[in-house]
Amino acid sequence: RHYLFTPRDLTTWTRGLLRYDTSPGANNMIDVLAYEAVRLFRDRLVDDESRNRFDSILTSTLRAKWSHATRLGDLCFTTLAQGKQAPGTVATRDLERMDLQDLLKVCEQGLMFFEREERDLGMHLF
Repeated sequence: RHYLFTPRDLTTWTRGLLRYDTSPGANNMIDVLAYEAVRLFRDRLVDDESRNRFDSILTSTLRAKWSHATRLGDLCFTTLAQGKQAPGTVATRDLERMDLQDLLKVCEQGLMFFEREERDLGMHLF
């Protein structure tokens, strides 16, 4: 398969990095780079072979250049752990790392609250 990635994608990748809390000790910057790469490039790949090759290239590069091993499937960054934003505020919040299981629990809880207040959606999260 042929995929077209342009310098605009690199700009988008760099701009995406501004959405994270990069203060010392907040998030591992290498994990942030990897997550943004997955979000921007891997998510556009259409078949398992291409995604597996991308994962292999990314993990081997992280290991070779920075001696860093990460499990790409376990990376999640979100603002859901920060609670509700005050009404009328437009300030953006930094993305923070959240464990995949914790993210699933937060989503299930949000779905339960919505179904209680609005209507039953009958969705199953897995």
